[in-house]
Amino acid sequence: MKALRTIKSLATLAIVFFTVACSNQELNNEITGEGEAEITIKEESFSSDKAVTRSLKPTIKEVDLGDGLVAEVSIEPTKEQNKPITRAALANGHYTIYAFDASGNKKATLLGTVNGTSFVRDAGTPKMKLGAGTYTFVCVNDVVSFQNGKFEVSRNTTNPLIGVTTQTITNSSISVSFIMKHQSARIKTKITSYTNEGKNIKTHISSTDVQPEIDRYNVDGNTLSGTATSALSATSNVFTVAENAVTASPYVQTIERESDYRYFLPQTDGSKLTLSFESGSKIYGKDLSSKTLNLSALGILDKNGSYTVNVKLKTFPYYLYHDGTVGTIGDKGTREPIGIVLTEKTTTEKGLAIALKDASSQKSTIGDGYYYYFLKDEGGFNNMNGYDITWTTNYYNKSNIEISTGTIPSEYNTYAPGEIQLHFPTYYAAAHYNAGVTITGSNVGKWFLGSSGQWVLMCEKLGGLNRASLPNSFTNNYGGDFVPSSTAWDGNKARTYFTQAGGDLSLSTGTTSYTSIIYGMSGSYSGYPIFIRLEANSTAYFYDFSVLNTYCLARAFVHF
Repeated sequence: MKALRTIKSLATLAIVFFTVACSNQELNNEITGEGEAEITIKEESFSSDKAVTRSLKPTIKEVDLGDGLVAEVSIEPTKEQNKPITRAALANGHYTIYAFDASGNKKATLLGTVNGTSFVRDAGTPKMKLGAGTYTFVCVNDVVSFQNGKFEVSRNTTNPLIGVTTQTITNSSISVSFIMKHQSARIKTKITSYTNEGKNIKTHISSTDVQPEIDRYNVDGNTLSGTATSALSATSNVFTVAENAVTASPYVQTIERESDYRYFLPQTDGSKLTLSFESGSKIYGKDLSSKTLNLSALGILDKNGSYTVNVKLKTFPYYLYHDGTVGTIGDKGTREPIGIVLTEKTTTEKGLAIALKDASSQKSTIGDGYYYYFLKDEGGFNNMNGYDITWTTNYYNKSNIEISTGTIPSEYNTYAPGEIQLHFPTYYAAAHYNAGVTITGSNVGKWFLGSSGQWVLMCEKLGGLNRASLPNSFTNNYGGDFVPSSTAWDGNKARTYFTQAGGDLSLSTGTTSYTSIIYGMSGSYSGYPIFIRLEANSTAYFYDFSVLNTYCLARAFVHF
């Protein structure tokens, strides 16, 4: 009579001890049962960062989605967290173990469930009884089926696993050990947004080209016998990211959210995949449902590969609101915008914004400070001291004042230009700008007349001015009939940022400096007042040598 060995469900062994082996980066979730037989189930980790990276194209692609939205798309290998060296149970689930003889004939089947730290044989499932000999044991989870003599793995099934081992059964005790291997690649999305998390952001991956749909393996569990293909439908997988309310802040907050994984068969061609936003997805108050992104950087998906599709959703500009917070105009809510952010606030540096509207209509620049050069020379295009020039007495040229007036008026020892309307009307107008709403944000400072560097920053940020193309110095307007050197920018684009928030920006069409619409700037050049002229396609920077520009606009800036 042939000797028989019984591989029992671990729950029915005469003596059962459960120990959990320590995991490392290559093997984790290990359970060991000991008694008259031993069954070990181990699940391999997804590919290491290094292995997956070799198959990726290290590119970051920016895609214009329209509506003022830009998506920065990149693919990276999923970074597995190093598992602590502790005892941890295999993830709960149901498993089936098949035994095949050397000729590939199925001889027995054992079904059971892993629950916490124990494997429980299914009620009504017989014990596995095998005669002496060599067998191939194949362990699968429930998303892997056995049909017509083949193991089938389908796409869009969660984490299909197959473990295979060959053992020879004799009269001595046996040990059957499985390393459960991932039969698919997995993808998750990581959505990054700024100042707000958006609403109902869902995506799916689709392809009109045929992609692997079902992989069929021989009874050895390893040999691929064939692959069925079909197009990848838009409804077959959906990636959803969690939503958490974001409290508005003076800082531009970065919000990162990740979806769960979706599973695709190896050899899926990533260059033919498209990531699309589902209907109802919104960000910054704008609809994403018609937006698509090509995932060509994925390349060919590897079995056991783990990928993250990073999508950073960007828009411009951010606005400063009356409560001192920042955000997009689409996320306005009950807040009222008061300025456009030019420099973001950090933990060490204040932010900078320009007011949405002029501080006054064409304002007379005439004053003693205009005629007699009462301010020190702060020439050049890098002057960022608009606040100090407007609100401190540090920039008075007291020697010129004394020469011109015979004495230094007492107010110059106490009051800043922004406080002396008679002598510095443009500074005064900017310093006393009324935003049209009560400002409640304690972090919002006092308004001031912008300096040359702050105006150039505005032209760079909002109109695409190239700082390298600026002239070497301010131009003399030579009595007002000379058109100063110009630097290209997109004035109409810049103006749109103001008008969409209820503001405006004056663009000039005049041919001479004194018939143009010009803005006054804080500071001076060689002692003379300085101005900026904004046109649709160019900007100009000049000083008034002949004291003929008796009117200009005042536009306020503010730190927050």
